[in-house]
Amino acid sequence: MPTTSGMAAARRPRKNRARARRADADAYRQELRAIVDKLEGREDAAYGRATAIYGLRHTEAGIAWADDMIKALGDRADQVALEP
Repeated sequence: MPTTSGMAAARRPRKNRARARRADADAYRQELRAIVDKLEGREDAAYGRATAIYGLRHTEAGIAWADDMIKALGDRADQVALEP
């Protein structure tokens, strides 16, 4: 499982470009998915799993937003700085 500092690095965009932002968000989404799966069925981890699910859904929304921006920007997707 990734370290906390590794997860923070995954959340930080390498640069504010649409495809880089999406790739970073997808890496973080995969980490959150692994946490959610690991905590499934553990009654003692209900709050932690709920928190991870919230983060997962938030990250998925960010990925959908980045996908929309990539589509809208077309060839300029790697040239335009983005901030959600």
